[in-house]
Amino acid sequence: MNADASYSDKLAHEARRDVRAWGKYSLAVVLGGLALVHAASLGWLCDDSFASFRYARNWARGLGLVFNAHERVEGISNPLWTLLLGVASRLGFDIERASIVLGIGAYVTCVVWLALACKTRPRGFTAFVPVGALLCVADPDWATFATGGLETSAFSLGVLASYLFAWFSGDVRIAGALAGACVAVTGMLRPDGGLLLVPLALAFSANRRRGLLPYLVSSVLPLGLFHLWRRHYYGAWLPNTYYAKSAFLSWWSQGLVYAEYFAIRHLLLIGLALGASVVVALSVCRERNVRPTDGVMHRLAVAWAMVLVYSLGVIRVGGDFMYARMLVPVLPLLVVVFELSLSRVLMARPMVLAFVGLLTASSTFATPCPVDTDIVAHHGVVDERAYYQLGFAHSVERSALQLRECIQGYPARAAIYGGELRLAYRADIPYVVEAHAGLMDPVVAHKRIGSRHRIGHEKSADAHYLVMTKQVHFATSPLYGILSDKTGFIPDIHADLCGVDVRLLHWDPAFVAFVRARGAIVPDVTRWLDALILRLDVTPESAARAEWQAVWHFYFAYNRDPVREAAFQARLRRGLGGSTEN
Repeated sequence: MNADASYSDKLAHEARRDVRAWGKYSLAVVLGGLALVHAASLGWLCDDSFASFRYARNWARGLGLVFNAHERVEGISNPLWTLLLGVASRLGFDIERASIVLGIGAYVTCVVWLALACKTRPRGFTAFVPVGALLCVADPDWATFATGGLETSAFSLGVLASYLFAWFSGDVRIAGALAGACVAVTGMLRPDGGLLLVPLALAFSANRRRGLLPYLVSSVLPLGLFHLWRRHYYGAWLPNTYYAKSAFLSWWSQGLVYAEYFAIRHLLLIGLALGASVVVALSVCRERNVRPTDGVMHRLAVAWAMVLVYSLGVIRVGGDFMYARMLVPVLPLLVVVFELSLSRVLMARPMVLAFVGLLTASSTFATPCPVDTDIVAHHGVVDERAYYQLGFAHSVERSALQLRECIQGYPARAAIYGGELRLAYRADIPYVVEAHAGLMDPVVAHKRIGSRHRIGHEKSADAHYLVMTKQVHFATSPLYGILSDKTGFIPDIHADLCGVDVRLLHWDPAFVAFVRARGAIVPDVTRWLDALILRLDVTPESAARAEWQAVWHFYFAYNRDPVREAAFQARLRRGLGGSTEN
């Protein structure tokens, strides 16, 4: 009889366990579906992602991981992400769609993982309370950068995986190896992932120190080999973007502003997580025979160390011009801390925990973005997705198609400025100089700056470099005259390349003939020169010499035209025929 009762109890226990498992998996699937809908509804592609797309496409074409063919400059800060997109392209997938699928996939994986990792369950209930997963689903910043084309979502998944694997319930040595491998992958996705190496090592201290060696081997060795490859391939230890964005300079005041904007939307999340962590720490200190490396306090301390080290790294360099992008990776750690600390504080009241989690998620979701599309109003920080919803991207798309039809088949060289990486990619311009920040150009990237301006947009190529050194055919933006040529280095001559207005930077008869045959409207520069020579008699001497220098840069430096050059020089030598200078 007792045997039968024992057997019945065992069956009942297994049935309850199966129901709980089914409930947890079902809830994880539901939350994953909500995350998918949330991220997909915000789908977009930021302009910076098209730099990675161009690198990936060139790699898939066999040209190397480069922006311009056979020019090895690391103008990206997400090499592993870019390689993944290149592999997708070689497999026949569209690069842009692959970036969105991978980004949303990483976001949904975070949600499902957090839901399955949840251990909070109200007494008498089969359902769990996955507060962390709920916060992840509701966070508009996390969902926004699940798309966008950049590595942010995959990087955030790497942060979460590194932390969760560190507490793998099996052998601590396996936990160390798994966590270290995730840190290595995160550091390959973006260099600042390496900042997590030291704080996460704290997870393998005291009674868990057996996991430290596997952690260091599986993280330091792959990262070291990866950076050796980068050094060999690109010839530099640091990416060109490090210099282009002046990351070697500290800009704490700008970084604090950037962090403040992020904190405004996540104020309740950060405040409750921090407050509950303090309560847990105080309670642990009151308990006897409890070491700091035991249980929840150890996990909280490591998570907060990771948040602090990574956030300080972002703040030191001034943050970014895209609101929240650089701080989204701390969200996985914050939601884990929130769930872990409040679960300890409210362990006897899980329904209260569920209410607090729902309230926090609602607060984050309902709080409007603290910045808008006005670059000047918010210290250069903007809501990047909202900016591209203004119709700007559609205009660029249209211009890119027109430009591609006009120059396809000619080794054209173009200078682009802010917001035109999409144009360069779509138009498939053979050679492109990113002239606004020098992201892909070491000469521009290493320029000194006198004073700080908008983060990530403080260095630009000058006219002499673009015209005489890089021999660029045209610039696609009026910013050329504002940023690169304030003194009239070349004359202001425009052309209509099949509906796209561009400024010509030097006169190349072969290029002009090619685009005219495609329907481009290009002014007759020789007639303009003849008229200019005739006007020299009534032109003040200083202005005449300035015009000669501009014309020489634009025309005579590239074209042998001894007749017109001699006429120009003769007029200048004869003087000004009695005219007076202005």
